[in-house]
Parts: sequence; C-alpha cells; structure tokens
Amino acid sequence: MMTVVWIICAVLAGGLLGWAFLPVGVGWLGDVITGALCFLVFFAGMDVGHNWDVMKRLVRRGYQILVVPFVVVLGSMIGGVAASFLFDMDLLETLLVISGMGWYSLSGPVITEQYHMTLGTVAFISNLMREILSFVFIPLAARYMGFLPAVGLSGAPSMDSALPIIIRFTNSQYGMIAFFCGVVLTLFVPLMLQFFIGILAAN
Repeated sequence: MMTVVWIICAVLAGGLLGWAFLPVGVGWLGDVITGALCFLVFFAGMDVGHNWDVMKRLVRRGYQILVVPFVVVLGSMIGGVAASFLFDMDLLETLLVISGMGWYSLSGPVITEQYHMTLGTVAFISNLMREILSFVFIPLAARYMGFLPAVGLSGAPSMDSALPIIIRFTNSQYGMIAFFCGVVLTLFVPLMLQFFIGILAAN
C-alpha cells in the first residue's frame, strides 16, 4: 500500500513542480523521461530474462494469450460507450479518443492533424491520464482483482512505461503477457484511429 502512496505523491509532486517552475516547451524533459523509461524497462527485461521458462510456458499457450489484448480493446470500447452517454459526447468521437489505448503521443497528434484539434487535445489528455492513473491502480487491481486485470489497465503502455510496475505487483509471467499485450495494442492503435477517422470523415 505504501508503494501506491509513493506513486501518487510522485505524480502530484511532478505535476506541481512542472506547473510552478518549468517553462513551457522544456526540450530536455522529454529526453530525461525517455532515459528514465529505458532504465526501468531495461531492468524489467532483466527480470523477464532471468525467468526464461516463463516465456516458454506462454508460447505453449499459443492463441490463448491473443485473447488478452482483444479483451482490453473490448473493455476500453465499452468504457467509451459509457463515457459518451455520461458526458453527452458523440459516440464515434468518443470511440476515436478511446482508440488511443493510452498512447497519447500518437493519438493526440494524429486526431489533431487528421480530424479536429479540440478532439485531439481531448485524446491527448485522456490517454495521458489513462497511463498516469494506471500507475496508481495497477497495484490495487493486482491486489484486489487479480493479476490479469492489472495487465490491461494501462493499454499500450503495458509494454514500456507500465511494465516495471506490472512486474513489481504481479510476476514475470504476467509481465511477459503485459509486454505481448502492449505490442499487439501498439500495432492496432494506428489502425483503429484511421478506422474511426475514416468513418467520421465520411459522415
């Protein structure tokens, strides 16, 4: 539980410092984040590599591990439908935003450029919040709901930024499932974005 508290404090402290002291457009900040992410994923990879038998068990499962990313997509879309009614938003536009699956650095710019700037901003913020909030809720989900729900919370970031947290609160086997899930979602996100943009553009 203390880890969850530390994660929440770190997010809040970073947000306050960024708001109070850092000027707009700090170029080096992205490099620092990338470096820190590579550092974390490197050690997550070491943990997975140390348990190579986990990978062998996953391969023997075959098509079954493909179910995980598709369930994540389905659950996210159901959440999008609920959000469209809750916030009185256009259903297709809401599903377009949800299609980012936590990949805010892609979904925001793509939607802004190819569809609408306002919705692109909404997509950027909502997918960024999905990633940030997953850092808080992954430990809680792993403890109270089971390891598999914890894998899908972050969406596409389960292969990188969320992977160390997933491994920390589940185990190496579920870490490998999370990595695989993130890879599949990363491949699907551009396709889903183009699919919904195409439908909206045709209307």
